[in-house]
Amino acid sequence: MAQQQTADIRYWKDQIHRGIEYQRKYGHSDDWQKWEQFYVGDWTTLGQKLPINYMFSQFKSLIPQIYFRNPRVTVTGRRYGMDAGARVLEVLLNWLVQEMALKRNMKRAALDALVCGTGIVKLGYDSEHGFDPKRLLGPMMTPMGVADASGETDAQFDEEFKKLEYSLDVQPGMPWALRVHPKDFLIDPSATCIEDARWCAHRTLRTIDDVMKSPLYEKGDKRGLEPTRSEEYNDHDEPRMITPESWQSKAEDPENTRPKSITDEWVELWEIHEAKARRVITLNLTHKKMLRDDFDELQFDGLPFRALIFNQHPKTFWGISDAQVLHPQQEELNTTRRLQQQYRKMALRRLLVKKGLIPDGEKHKFTSDKPFEFIETDGEVGKLADDIKELDGFMPNDLASWSELIEADMRDLLGQGRNQMGEFNRGAEGGQSRASATEANIVQQNSQIRVDERRDVMADMFASIMRACAQMVFKWWDKPRVARVAGPEGMQYWVNYSGPELEGEYDYLVQPDDALPMTKEQRKQDAIALFQVMAQFLLPQQMQELQRHVMRQFEGVDADAVLNPPQMPGVMGLGAFGDVLQGAGQQQMMGGGSANVPVPMPDMQGAM
Repeated sequence: MAQQQTADIRYWKDQIHRGIEYQRKYGHSDDWQKWEQFYVGDWTTLGQKLPINYMFSQFKSLIPQIYFRNPRVTVTGRRYGMDAGARVLEVLLNWLVQEMALKRNMKRAALDALVCGTGIVKLGYDSEHGFDPKRLLGPMMTPMGVADASGETDAQFDEEFKKLEYSLDVQPGMPWALRVHPKDFLIDPSATCIEDARWCAHRTLRTIDDVMKSPLYEKGDKRGLEPTRSEEYNDHDEPRMITPESWQSKAEDPENTRPKSITDEWVELWEIHEAKARRVITLNLTHKKMLRDDFDELQFDGLPFRALIFNQHPKTFWGISDAQVLHPQQEELNTTRRLQQQYRKMALRRLLVKKGLIPDGEKHKFTSDKPFEFIETDGEVGKLADDIKELDGFMPNDLASWSELIEADMRDLLGQGRNQMGEFNRGAEGGQSRASATEANIVQQNSQIRVDERRDVMADMFASIMRACAQMVFKWWDKPRVARVAGPEGMQYWVNYSGPELEGEYDYLVQPDDALPMTKEQRKQDAIALFQVMAQFLLPQQMQELQRHVMRQFEGVDADAVLNPPQMPGVMGLGAFGDVLQGAGQQQMMGGGSANVPVPMPDMQGAM
């Protein structure tokens, strides 16, 4: 048994090193730090004296166009009779989007995809560094549910989890999705996409004290585990990290490379998720034993990672970085601007003067900013024209046009014109000084083609994350909870549900157009247009909700004070809510009225 475990850990250490070489060869990970420096404007180590951070401006203008300002998912059942569960699940998932801070993590993953070529989001449940269903603690009280009947107390929660968990985006008894830096992610070298990968690995840094106290590693052998990193360089900058074993060499002796003193003791851990046997393995490259080897509970629809790749490589998993494509143009632009600086210095005014003609104390007056100066000289004034000669400077005009050409090439590579970067481009390249509305719409539609492709990739990733979160809810939210759901005719209902009751096959739709910015005036116009179109088709109670929506678009108008808010019936079961929806649908088809009579809203402390 010991020999089998030794061979197993040797195999996985070798796989990690193969994954690192695969990342370095096809992901160009050695250049990621340089491209990140280009983006953040750290030119000190790159030898650039007069840079133009065009990469920063391009990415900053592109990211707001591709991420979702108000991420929402629409859930529809795949079979008849699933409408009630779909409505409850939709409300629940859209609440989870806010609780998980999914918008922030997806924006960070989008930046990783632009700079490094690949963005990674890791999915999990309950705890950040590993999930154990035997130690599952559900939330004591949440806005989307009542207290679990698990008997756990706040004191137990603090003792078991709070001291070992630091991320505010990870809550006990809740799904989570966190951005992972591509440098900390490895994948099976034979994989061309994350869906066909045999395994994925995530590198984390934890203090030795947390590792020793964590109950996740009780089955493993922690004897002899030593810290290998210093907090002084805990910045994910591999060339600066203090480590006894470099990724590049497995034969390096830890005893000879260990730092003399460590300010804070950290351990590098590799968490490996294997697809075939559904295992989760945790190990340290310098430790001879596995720290964890358990069944992987988090593999829903594949490994618990989602990859965001805007430019897919035809052969490998690792995407093509936009920074890599822009890198040659960025350096050429910097070189051109540096030449402009040098020629500008050469083009300054120069005077060739006969030696001794002008006293030293009078020479500074030639460069004075005063409008009038007296200059005294010992020579004959009439001969000054022969003794002083002004030198003409030279400034190539081609440098300015060359810079504009490079910038245009960079915009073309990303599909970003001047207008899409927030600038007016009227009259450029010999065009008319003013464009018609039709021409402006054509330009806008064509420019959105490539942006729409990136936005669609983000929408697919968002929907995949929501699907995985729904699977976690089905499996582990087995205690009764309540949710406030909109029913027919604008009525609001409190619905009693649990995860197993909601379980089923659903379609998860995300509208990419949600990323487009919209002004207050546009919202008002859309609301008024919607009212004018739908007013003739809606029932009285539905009209009231539509009127409330229109009033909310105008500042200073209290819609609830003008219109009586719809009353909410008491808590009903999921099946009863389904009967309400079905009955309302039948009455609307037959021309009937309301399917329910509102009852007073009960006191729901701790619910929504």
